[in-house]
Amino acid sequence: SLENSESDNVALLDLDPGMDMLLAGQPSLFQFKVGYYGHKKQAQTWLKVTSSDGKLLHESVLNLGLGEKNLEIPLTLSGGEQEVVASVKSDEFEWDNVLKRSYRVKDQLNLLVLHDIILESGFDNPGTWLKMALEDLKKTGEPDQAFKVNLELSLISNLTWKFIKDRDGIILLDVDNL
Repeated sequence: SLENSESDNVALLDLDPGMDMLLAGQPSLFQFKVGYYGHKKQAQTWLKVTSSDGKLLHESVLNLGLGEKNLEIPLTLSGGEQEVVASVKSDEFEWDNVLKRSYRVKDQLNLLVLHDIILESGFDNPGTWLKMALEDLKKTGEPDQAFKVNLELSLISNLTWKFIKDRDGIILLDVDNL
């Protein structure tokens, strides 16, 4: 069984991205839960993490003591539906050596900037500076992996449920009250 002290077993127990939204080309700190159960005080295994298309995302040697261990590993995924596959080297219990999880990775971030004043155009508009800052985010990943930022500026008077429902985030700019 999983926790049999007569055998040596390394088990992949859980894999969680630690956040609700994953963005293409941006590292996210994934939480891995790994357990070692056996008659030795410690064990060594090889952890390999790949994407659904077989791309190697992470590879390392793990030194584990008895019991469970939480690991934080940064992974960068491409946009769309992605499957993350974690595996450790074979042992007596094969069924817990591979763990697969599927995630939706956004390749587009839809942001809305709400303000309650009529803004100037060009560099007198704080939204222009915000757009420039968010444009730089696209340049941090590989060109085919980076997410796109869609930024729309609007007066607070346009605020309706339908107007904001498909947004990933809302930024309030000089808004005194809603």
